[in-house]
Amino acid sequence: MFRWHLNSSPMFVVNWTDDNTIAFEKTLATVGQVCIFIKSRDQSDDPYDLEKRRGKIISELGKREYIEGVHYIIIETPNIVGWYDA
Repeated sequence: MFRWHLNSSPMFVVNWTDDNTIAFEKTLATVGQVCIFIKSRDQSDDPYDLEKRRGKIISELGKREYIEGVHYIIIETPNIVGWYDA
């Protein structure tokens, strides 16, 4: 079970790649659990909707025996275009 009160490391991704898998494994080994943020996009012209992108991540990490909700969680984020210091 994902432990919300423990330290987590964020990963912000658009399309999951082998490089993301490598970064995930390093981060998981260092921090212990990972929160993967998927940026929301305009679905009308995107062949890879949220569920397909989410499915790809779960499938790729599942091949390495990482379990969603235990080792990581996936959260959709709004289409944030920039970060500003307040």
